[in-house]
Amino acid sequence: MTHHPPSDIAVGTGVEGHPPLAQPREFSASGVGEAVTERRVAPMQLGRDLLVTFRPEQWMKNLVVFAGLIFGLELFHWRSAAIALGAFVIFCALSSVVYLVNDVIDREADGRHPLKRRRPIASGTLSPSTALSVA
Repeated sequence: MTHHPPSDIAVGTGVEGHPPLAQPREFSASGVGEAVTERRVAPMQLGRDLLVTFRPEQWMKNLVVFAGLIFGLELFHWRSAAIALGAFVIFCALSSVVYLVNDVIDREADGRHPLKRRRPIASGTLSPSTALSVA
């Protein structure tokens, strides 16, 4: 019998004559409005969608935490550099959480916008429940 990882099995279908693992379930992140059917997504697609939603192109702004090291001539001091690097990582993570939550809140309006409708949450390729779980 061939082993299929769970990510390769579509929800609601069986493998090699076996019953389905799970049925699609309905959810609404806000508890009101239209219910959306949650689907299993391939790990690579999920990773890509999350990365796009994290908006790493915006992380450049967080490089400002290194300004103090440069102007204070502390850039090559290991302890100072480690603290600044930690601050940079924390700022990037926090800004990504804000983008995730904001995209969930604005998904209906973003879905009507000509450019924003391509974002993973607005387009439906990344579910609000997954985004909020990661946040």
